[in-house]
Amino acid sequence: MEIVVVPPPGMFPKAAHEEWTDGAILAAEKGLSPEQRALLQRAAAHPARDEFARLAHAKEADVYGAILKLPLTAPLHPTEYP
Repeated sequence: MEIVVVPPPGMFPKAAHEEWTDGAILAAEKGLSPEQRALLQRAAAHPARDEFARLAHAKEADVYGAILKLPLTAPLHPTEYP
């Protein structure tokens, strides 16, 4: 099941240079509509949320360690890295 969390244009009013999440924070201050609340609940339930939350607090990240399937079955040349 794919969880898509992209609000329709205008759901969370924001400045052109801002992300929709900035608009969501401002909207929450004024009170959320049922549609806004439902979208934020879907965002909070996204399966990657826990991984991103851990990453957000990490002092550093081992990106290749996270994306390479280990143990390697053959040596990797630098041009073969994802």
